[in-house]
Amino acid sequence: MDRRTTRAFASGLLFTSLLLMGYQHFYSGKDSNSIKEGYKSVKISELNSLQSEVTTWKQKYNQLKKEEAKEVQSKENPKQTIVKYHLSITSGMTPEKIGTRLKTGGIVKDGKKFVQYLIDHHYHSKIQIGEYELNNNMSFAEIAKSITKGR
Repeated sequence: MDRRTTRAFASGLLFTSLLLMGYQHFYSGKDSNSIKEGYKSVKISELNSLQSEVTTWKQKYNQLKKEEAKEVQSKENPKQTIVKYHLSITSGMTPEKIGTRLKTGGIVKDGKKFVQYLIDHHYHSKIQIGEYELNNNMSFAEIAKSITKGR
């Protein structure tokens, strides 16, 4: 074999390999619409129906969350009715007797704690004789200031 034949043969091999690479690149089994691994092909109509279904489920979820929040709130903060009480303090009445009457009237939950509050804040010696309108929304401080007439 001479040099010219070898060159022609090598050129043919090169040309053939380039043709095969081009064919494989453009006409391989994967088309331009091929789906990536791990994905699934879905029709647009199916996609739209799935998206509307997702929206519906999100709305239901949000509605249930709101209902649950309302239930938790209603359990934590039951509707309080305002209880009004007319307290009459007479001469010789002790803080313990006042605490008992306020507890009986539904103004305070624990009469002993109220009496302790009066003692701790030095209101027990400043209680004034008189008529007082109190309600269950008042704090210990507000009740104490009221029955001591701000002294």
